[in-house]
Amino acid sequence: SFVEQALRTHPHTLEFLSKDFQKDKQLVLVAVSRKGSALQFASSGLRDNEEVVKAAVSNSGLAVEFASDRLRSDVDICLAAASQNAAALKYATASLREQKDFILQAVARSPMALQFAGSSLKTNKVFLAEALKRDPLALQFADASVREDFELMLKAVRTSTVTLER
Repeated sequence: SFVEQALRTHPHTLEFLSKDFQKDKQLVLVAVSRKGSALQFASSGLRDNEEVVKAAVSNSGLAVEFASDRLRSDVDICLAAASQNAAALKYATASLREQKDFILQAVARSPMALQFAGSSLKTNKVFLAEALKRDPLALQFADASVREDFELMLKAVRTSTVTLER
C-alpha cells in the first residue's frame, strides 16, 4: 500500500497519519522496524504491545522511552533495549532498576548499565562485588563513597587489568 511504502521510507510519517493508521499493528511494525523512535507516534494500545515494542527496541534501545509503563517494567523488553543501548535503562521503571538480578544481567551486556541502577544498588558492596565480576569497568558508575573502598577496588583490579588503565 501507499501508506506502507511511505512508512518504509519515512517511518516518522506515522506522526501525521490518522489515529486509525496509528492503531494498525502491521503499519506500526513497518515504521518501528525501520526507526524505533517512531513508537512515540503509535497508539497507546500498541505502545503496550510486546511484539511492537520489541521491534522498536531492537532497532533503537532508546525507543523503550515510549513504551507503556507495564513494558518499561518488563525484564525482557528492557534487557533487549539495554543490549542496543545501555542508556535505555534510564527509561526502565525505578522498581526494575532496583532489582539486583536485572541490573547484573544488564551489566554483563554493558558496564554502563550500572550507571542507571537504583541508588541503593550503587552503594551495596556485596552487589557491586558481583557486578564487578561481570564487568570490572562498571566500577566507574558505583557511588563515589564505595569507589574509595580499598577491598572493593582490589577485587576489581584482580578481576581485570583493564580497570588499571582507566
